[in-house]
Amino acid sequence: MDIKFDNLELLSNENHGVEELRADLVAKAQQKGEPFIGHIEIQNNSDSLMPLRMLRYYTDITFAHSDSPIRQYGIYIGKAALSMPSKKLDCNLNYRYHIINMHTIDYQKFLQQDCRC
Repeated sequence: MDIKFDNLELLSNENHGVEELRADLVAKAQQKGEPFIGHIEIQNNSDSLMPLRMLRYYTDITFAHSDSPIRQYGIYIGKAALSMPSKKLDCNLNYRYHIINMHTIDYQKFLQQDCRC
């Protein structure tokens, strides 16, 4: 195989960013008898890097719970119009998560839901 590059610059491969990343909510659930891991992040502003953050959560949750599928939701409650992307796509990646814009939810129907435990 012959690989040619027009320009090549080697970059540092050290990751100095040691940070604690804590999800807002992670829970085991079932829907129609199918178990899954639910992950919810509540977002107050549109963050253009949110897909990358959600992808980091996805990989961390997958390492901890590799036996269950994962469903991810970003719940947007900010005042400004939602402009945050719900996906990260490039030549080697096709990642998506769901965004629920609370401004589009009928609050009367939401409050009337039967939420008894």
